Amino acid sequence: MLFFPRPSRRIGPSFLAAFIVFSAGTGRSQPADGFTVQERPGIIIVKPQPWSKESDAMVFEFQAFIDRTASGAAGAGYYEFRAKQGDKRQIPTSRVVKLIVYPDPQLVWEVTKTEDRQSLQNTINEIKAVIAKFPASRTYVEPPLKKLEDEAALYDAGKVKFEGLWISRDAFVKTQAANLAELLKAEIVRAIPPSSFDLPNDPKYLALMEFSATSPGIKALTAELAASYGKLVRAEKRKALLMRLADASLTLPAATEAVSQLKALQPAEDAKSAAFVKLWDTGSATLKSTMTEASTLAASLEGELSANKTEDAAPKLSPELDAAISALNEKMTLLVASKPPPQFLTGSRQALAVCAAGTGFKKLQTIFADKRFLEAKDLLDNLSRQTPFIGPESTRVVTGLQQFTATEIDEFTRLREEAKLLSDSGKKTEALGKYEAAYSVIPDNSVGDEIAKLKPAAPAAPK
Repeated sequence: MLFFPRPSRRIGPSFLAAFIVFSAGTGRSQPADGFTVQERPGIIIVKPQPWSKESDAMVFEFQAFIDRTASGAAGAGYYEFRAKQGDKRQIPTSRVVKLIVYPDPQLVWEVTKTEDRQSLQNTINEIKAVIAKFPASRTYVEPPLKKLEDEAALYDAGKVKFEGLWISRDAFVKTQAANLAELLKAEIVRAIPPSSFDLPNDPKYLALMEFSATSPGIKALTAELAASYGKLVRAEKRKALLMRLADASLTLPAATEAVSQLKALQPAEDAKSAAFVKLWDTGSATLKSTMTEASTLAASLEGELSANKTEDAAPKLSPELDAAISALNEKMTLLVASKPPPQFLTGSRQALAVCAAGTGFKKLQTIFADKRFLEAKDLLDNLSRQTPFIGPESTRVVTGLQQFTATEIDEFTRLREEAKLLSDSGKKTEALGKYEAAYSVIPDNSVGDEIAKLKPAAPAAPK
């Protein structure tokens, strides 16, 4: 089980394992600088002579010691011990069989997981092995051994030691879970974007998940944390999708896929996403019907225009086709007014083109009859951009009308400029003729004003 204690005075059972029992020259509790006094009581099992048998070894109790062994040279150097009475005694390393520092459970601040419990057991086993081999050590090491066994029993009874105190496992787990949750909440809030923080694989979250397996309260806390994180990540993803959908270059199939992703991200969580989905669903039905209708009307329009061979008059559509295009135009007007996603307008290009052609040809009938070719040019230029979405016949007819219109405008311009030159030269009569010829091509108001200026005044009526 994972847990994350505060970075404090944690001293676990591994401290005991490192400092309790070691043979001469095999381990040190602190660097053997020859000066540092280690104020830890214990016993030393020492042989009378370096060559003596271990069975001849005796037990000597000390209160503190200094390690003056030679680093890198087994059996070299010595230990200096201080006895209870304050006497000092130097013992060569070669005579030391075991040096045992009494384990002190008060120095162990945390026993919270299986590994900690096993470290306790390892130390207990080592001390028992010393007693078995050196029975004379029993009187000295059994009291601290009993303390270690008491610590192990508390853990086995369902408690844990945290910051030096034994508490119930439930209380510890709840405290740890609360600390983890606070840390995770802070990290989630700080993460920009939220998805940059990998909550599902974070060790703290995995620890919470493990805790929640045995605690309904922690399970609810973990679920709340995951829900909060999920909401932030979904908001981030929805924002990215809405930005993508606002791009007019995104194709309709790609936009449809993006909307499917948006719908899977609980769009009701924010008003903008919810409104977009509603607009998309409403517009999709309209788009589908208008695309089908536009395809049929485009074919009909192409059929009727194939019979049109004149370039000096706007084509007149059949009443049935004109009515059908007008009905489609009403639908498209409503769709455009709803400010749909740009992909809808892209998908409606044929429908918009058919509507533009139907209304445009109807306007051109009046415009051509009134010889308003300057106005006709602007309308035809717009239609020329629409006809490729309808068909070749529509393009042919509009191109022919553009050519005729351009010819009329060129003729009007030529006659007007000639009239101006003549007028500026004082040739009023010739200028008047040219202006009248220009006016007959395009009845422009400015030309009419020039004609009025050049015409001789009518004689006054007799009194």
